[in-house]
Amino acid sequence: MNATIHIRDFDPDTDRAALRACVIELQDFEAGLYERLPPGSQVVDNCVDHMLEQCVKCDGKVMVAEINGEVGGFVTVLCEVKSEEPDDGDLMYGLISDLAVLEKYRSRGIGRQLIEAAESHACSRNVEWLRIGVLAGNGVAERIYKSLGFSAWYIESEKRLGPQREP
Repeated sequence: MNATIHIRDFDPDTDRAALRACVIELQDFEAGLYERLPPGSQVVDNCVDHMLEQCVKCDGKVMVAEINGEVGGFVTVLCEVKSEEPDDGDLMYGLISDLAVLEKYRSRGIGRQLIEAAESHACSRNVEWLRIGVLAGNGVAERIYKSLGFSAWYIESEKRLGPQREP
């Protein structure tokens, strides 16, 4: 079945429930990679509110992938992120802060289309440097990012020092 995929701006009046579903699925996936992360249902509203606040603060936008009338993914791009690192000087960069495609729509190129739309928007806002992050262990996302020209510029590792959480 050929699906009609349309990337468009997020509409807070009609898309909030679909955005919440995407955030929950993304957080649950990431919690499967790292046990210390809470399930999506516990953090979804704070995550969505934070994402929208960051868009206001950093000249950002949320775009959704609509597949045959249903939101199946989203991307958030921030166009004016000021580095807080003293060795970066006055670096201002863009950031793809969030990206998710619902499982039932994966492997159709939707993530790629969302990233390309975020890049296009960032270019229209004169962003020179665009960053994107991925949790270690998310090999699919890492491969997509690399195929789109992103390369690692900083890798941060983590080690657990405290007691293990009970299952």
